[in-house]
Amino acid sequence: MNTWEEKTLADIIYGFGEEKYSRKIAKAIIDARKKKPIKTTFDLVKIIDEAVGRSYKRMKNPSGNKDFPSPSHSNEQRTRKSGKSYRKRI
Repeated sequence: MNTWEEKTLADIIYGFGEEKYSRKIAKAIIDARKKKPIKTTFDLVKIIDEAVGRSYKRMKNPSGNKDFPSPSHSNEQRTRKSGKSYRKRI
């Protein structure tokens, strides 16, 4: 991560995460690592948070999938939008 080019970072972020702000995040990573190397995931999270802004974080579903229940509902039976039920695996 500390040696990749901006285009490579953006392509990876978009390709694997389908993130529409991949270019903005990649630029923020490049700018931040000019100041100091990124050593932890906490460093990376801080960079991304600052790049995307507060309103974007509120609208984003962190699980990436709205069909599954939150972890607080583990092992409870749920119904999908299709009407079929399932049990969440741990």
